[in-house]
Amino acid sequence: MTLRRLLSHTSGLNDGFQSGGWECCYATEGTAPEATVKQMLEADPLTGISEATYVKTVPGGTYSYNNLAYNIVQQLVEDVTNEPFAAFMQNVVLDPLKMNFSTYEQPLPLELREKATTEHGGSGEPVAGKRRHYPILAAGGLWTTPSDLARFTIELMSAYNGESSTILSQDMAKEMLSPQAKILGNPMEKAYGLGMALGDDYGVMRIQHTGGCPWGSNVTLIAYPETGQGVVIMTNTANGTAIRVEIWLSIAIEYGWPMIPDLK
Repeated sequence: MTLRRLLSHTSGLNDGFQSGGWECCYATEGTAPEATVKQMLEADPLTGISEATYVKTVPGGTYSYNNLAYNIVQQLVEDVTNEPFAAFMQNVVLDPLKMNFSTYEQPLPLELREKATTEHGGSGEPVAGKRRHYPILAAGGLWTTPSDLARFTIELMSAYNGESSTILSQDMAKEMLSPQAKILGNPMEKAYGLGMALGDDYGVMRIQHTGGCPWGSNVTLIAYPETGQGVVIMTNTANGTAIRVEIWLSIAIEYGWPMIPDLK
């Protein structure tokens, strides 16, 4: 098992986090999850996770999305840098890109908490405590805005095209957006790179990542590094998929994205 395989979801690990019983790992407004990375990987009874993480299939084989693989990456960063993951990301990524409304800190700092939206569940009800904190920072612990996430996406595309090296060199950006494993059965995602899903629209490379949680936050990031086009759409509801797709397709038609053949 290597860092590349962890980042490309080809580590061969099972995802014990998705095996059930993980609800007690979360925390609400003003508090932070108490479960440690080690406790989650080992399915400590205190976490409620029912299955420990272990190598289930041969590493380097098929693609299988895995949250706890990024838990291991998070621990690796902290072990190597001797710095908390939230502080490392603030210094290396968020501050250099002026992502001023973004943080990995838990609980959400007061100055950002006052600006943060309330999450809503599937039937439209506000989440108790306004929002939940995700226990794996590297896999879903970023609090951000569409504008800030767009700044990251623009920087990634600029690095890919050799126009910037603020956080990544061109070689590293190209490595990140190179296919590492095929994704089968998904018409929108043909392969996975290092942290991004990859597609192809009429010969133009598309990068994307979606994310969300059943209690009320969802995001779609889609971009075309070769044309400089892209969008970040966020909702504070568990039922945000339909409106995200509607907004995304409306923008694609209006601005002639490569996925619309008549406007290419």
